[in-house]
Amino acid sequence: LSHEGKIIARYYSLFKKYDVPTPPEDYAMFESLTSTQSAVRDTVDRCLAERDQNIDKLVGHIERDVVDLNTVLKDVKKDISNQKILDSASTEEDVQELLGDLTESLDVLLNKAATFKGYQKQFKQPLSDFEDLEQVHAELQLKQMAWTIKKEWNQLTAVWDDSNFVDLEPDYLQQKLQQYTKNVVQLEKGLPPNTL
Repeated sequence: LSHEGKIIARYYSLFKKYDVPTPPEDYAMFESLTSTQSAVRDTVDRCLAERDQNIDKLVGHIERDVVDLNTVLKDVKKDISNQKILDSASTEEDVQELLGDLTESLDVLLNKAATFKGYQKQFKQPLSDFEDLEQVHAELQLKQMAWTIKKEWNQLTAVWDDSNFVDLEPDYLQQKLQQYTKNVVQLEKGLPPNTL
């Protein structure tokens, strides 16, 4: 900036030396150039000096927001632990509505956590740990998977029950049974004992 200011000053000294006519507005702007340059330098210096303070303020706000997120997460975690979700006597509609609400709440928290991590990376700050959030999300996915599997299994077995035995394809049956066995084992490992 100062280098280009010197170039402009040389031009104006040449204009003056050779009596080149200069519009008065342009000359007035040239006269204010040094004070404008000083003001810009001062503003940049002030911003650089305040940068660390502003980053510290932002980090403080993020830390408070992370604490707030974890408080909300505790409520969501309590709702996810609702016994109704893993009770086979519960109606599918009620549970799907509850799971949908929990998914929306958790998606908001996941988006906030991603935003916080993005700011922390951008300003080279230590990343907050959202392990609890990830665990709650994984648990919710397993519970959703349990209800999806139950619904699909009921539909599949209804079709098999209505079919003639000779019309059933053994390879298809074996493939589906293996798939559901794998899913059930995954659910048994990830979820507490339940009646679902």
